[in-house]
Amino acid sequence: MKNRGILIVLLAGLMMSCGGGGKTAKVAVKNQSGWEIKALTVGISGQEKTIRNLPNGGATTLLFQGLHGSHYSLNGKLSNGTMIHGDYGYASNGVELDDSFVVYGGGRIGFNPGPH
Repeated sequence: MKNRGILIVLLAGLMMSCGGGGKTAKVAVKNQSGWEIKALTVGISGQEKTIRNLPNGGATTLLFQGLHGSHYSLNGKLSNGTMIHGDYGYASNGVELDDSFVVYGGGRIGFNPGPH
């Protein structure tokens, strides 16, 4: 029984180290497009989160955990049919991120890297 407890602790430690050690990306998204964002998928490090029905002037924050070397990808659509697409920044292994994106008219995206 004692060995079983040690094995559980070792497996938990291994899972933490393989998962990026808890490094996170806090990503703010603001809509200044003049239209509702019908859907916007933000991806990084093999993870994706989708924002739906974000009104013009609205903002939200996404949290990603277990980061590894990767970049952001954004794909979505405004309520007027305009497509949103772009690849931005770079996440290095072990770096905490605090970044933001602003979606403007015409599907343009502003990327503002925060302090790392």
